[in-house]
Amino acid sequence: MRDIVVTCGIAIGTLPLFILVKPVNGVTLDLLPQTQNVTLGESVIIDVQISELGNGIAPSVGGFQLQLDYDPGVLTFDDITFSGLIDLSNLGTQSFDSSTPGMFFFGDASLDSPAELNSAQPDTFSLANIEFIGSGIGTNSPLNLSIIEIVDENFIEFDPVTQNDATVTVNPATTQVPESSLGLTVWGLLLGLSWMITKKKQSL
Repeated sequence: MRDIVVTCGIAIGTLPLFILVKPVNGVTLDLLPQTQNVTLGESVIIDVQISELGNGIAPSVGGFQLQLDYDPGVLTFDDITFSGLIDLSNLGTQSFDSSTPGMFFFGDASLDSPAELNSAQPDTFSLANIEFIGSGIGTNSPLNLSIIEIVDENFIEFDPVTQNDATVTVNPATTQVPESSLGLTVWGLLLGLSWMITKKKQSL
């Protein structure tokens, strides 16, 4: 009888482990394009893209908090546009903080149901577009993403998260050299002289 009780106890004791264990889902975050070349004063637009989700099925994204590090001597933050595929009902929170030069924090959280998130999101989409201005000259200036938190439709953290960062080069503005008025004057004199010589030959 004792053997039967022990066996049942082991079976019942291990049952919650199979119920609670959830398969680990890995995703990838990309900063796109990974390289950019702009002229001083031009816009630099970075697309923060997530991939390896379900396509209309689980897993989907329920929220995220990210940090983007950049060189404030090369770039100046200008604007951010969230995708709208996380806070579907506009009842969640979208936030950002650009108060510290060189560090940009942004996040989005949903209050929508897991079923709504799963059906609305494709396997790859943009979390947000971040716009900077090329305010200083720099070559291969790094844009590095730090993951504070990114969770699925059930608010379980994705693991592992692979990330691919980006660089941007800001070139000096080119100055167009104005066409010399002296050159036009010389051409005018030569044409006038040629006309005079032709008329003189005709009169002989």
